[in-house]
Formats: sequence, C-alpha cells, structure tokens
Amino acid sequence: MPKTTQLEEEEQALRRAVGRRDFAAAEASAVRYRRLIDGLPPAERMPHLAGACELFAWAGRNLKVARARLAGDLRRTQTAARYIESSVFSSQC
Repeated sequence: MPKTTQLEEEEQALRRAVGRRDFAAAEASAVRYRRLIDGLPPAERMPHLAGACELFAWAGRNLKVARARLAGDLRRTQTAARYIESSVFSSQC
C-alpha cells in the first residue's frame, strides 16, 4: 500500500479517535501518523508537514475541550454522589 494512502487512512483514524474522545486511540494514531511521515523521503515529506501540523493542532484543541468537559462531568457526578451519600446517612439517624 502506498504511504500516501496509509497517511490518509491514519489521518482518518486519528479524526475518528478524537471524535470518540478516545484519548489512548488518538495518541496511538498520532504516533503512527508521525512515523509514516518520518518514513517518507524528504522531498515527499515536506508537502505533508503543514497538513500534519494542522491535524495535530486540531486534534489537540478538540481533545483539550473533551478533557475539560469530562472533568466537569466528573466534578458534577462527585458532587451528586456526596449529596446522595449525606442524604442517605442523615435520613438513617
């Protein structure tokens, strides 16, 4: 399979992982994508570098937003759990 096709497939895999908020899969895909670019001859690598930078910046922004949302969800869940816990224990007394 030509490397360009592999690059396109890995780019899509990275986008899907980011869309799923699958941090581990996104990281693994980013590593594979970088290795594919690094494996290209210098003359072929240059045209892909700008796209790779944009893709990594996009993925980073989206994953940071997802992480912030998950942190907020976790805080709300922990707050609700403490409230429920305190309600259960206070009603037993």
